[in-house]
Amino acid sequence: MHSPQASNLLAGRWLLFVGNSVVRRLAFTALSAVACPDSVVWQPKPGSNSIYDFRGARRHTAWRVDLDPRLVEPRSCAPTPVIPPLCELGDDPPGSGEPRGSHVALSFRTALPPLSRCLFSCPTLTTPTATTLSYAFTDTPPEINTARLLQLWARERAAGAVCASAAPIVILQASSFSRRAALEYATLVANLTSGALPRPRFLLLSPAHTQDLAADGTPVAPKAARRHRNDAEAERILTKSLASRGIAVVPVSSRTAAAFASGAIRHEPRGNGSATRLYHFDDAGRLLILQLVVESLAGLAGDR
Repeated sequence: MHSPQASNLLAGRWLLFVGNSVVRRLAFTALSAVACPDSVVWQPKPGSNSIYDFRGARRHTAWRVDLDPRLVEPRSCAPTPVIPPLCELGDDPPGSGEPRGSHVALSFRTALPPLSRCLFSCPTLTTPTATTLSYAFTDTPPEINTARLLQLWARERAAGAVCASAAPIVILQASSFSRRAALEYATLVANLTSGALPRPRFLLLSPAHTQDLAADGTPVAPKAARRHRNDAEAERILTKSLASRGIAVVPVSSRTAAAFASGAIRHEPRGNGSATRLYHFDDAGRLLILQLVVESLAGLAGDR
């Protein structure tokens, strides 16, 4: 899938990404696809890592961008899009002593009005080519803070404090194949898909392929292969169990494992010497996950 195709398929949509750094990278990949459909990034070299992530932006944050690609100046795409967010709720400054991601986690509990205005107010651009992209950082694992956000959103929705003319497509993240966590998501989604307001639709990313490393940095292939065979079956069970509950599962586990095994995608090098598992992908891997999301969007009931 080339970026112009992704840009066209994302046009006119309102997407909310909720998760940790894996989902953050996906959100910025989508932003790059919409803002820079002709960028050279979309012909990635094996192992290349050039798609915009958080350079010049705070990582542990909530942000939203309302974007019509016809209005983006070409220079914004050289080499990466730098688009001022419509809103941004930042984390505590470096050296503050606060735990990683604490500001947004705290916002889910006590600062809902600004968070709600940032994430759940109506898009400001309603042209057919305009896209609204927003992201909320949850820390890792994502399930606890995702549940808090959905609970607070449901309260705001019941109080009439969110957009009454449209609702986003929400991309959630599973960090494991926990049946309990999946059913909790389903319960929370049910609270957000009842009543007279426009109903949000939900995609759940199954856990992406990871690569285990030994202490010296060499891959631990047998362990990874065994785990990912089990994950493929767990993904099928998860998809079947959530299909009737308003959540479409995006098959990230099986598709990234297959692409990694074939050499089509690679993991980013580990950022520190103590890492024993790699979670993030090169440009090709990030584009693959975006492609899976776009394919899943096309299959949502009532889409368009």
